[in-house]
Amino acid sequence: MRPNAAILRTIYAGSTNRFTIEAVRLLRSDVALVQVHSTVDAPQGPLAGPRAARFSLVITKGSSGWEIASLHNTLETVQGPPR
Repeated sequence: MRPNAAILRTIYAGSTNRFTIEAVRLLRSDVALVQVHSTVDAPQGPLAGPRAARFSLVITKGSSGWEIASLHNTLETVQGPPR
């Protein structure tokens, strides 16, 4: 079983994911920087509820098409009520 499949069968079972591409910047004809906003909503378990993150990808174009060369994921903090 692939690692991603295992997590989708356990703590993220039944979750929904949304990805929105916010920006794409072509650095060269074969290299691009992509900025994405993501949300995951898990219905139950230790990570229940919505979570948001932003990630940046460097993608490169080779003979077989575009591939991810690097990805950095940053979770957004949850804003609580003002104190």
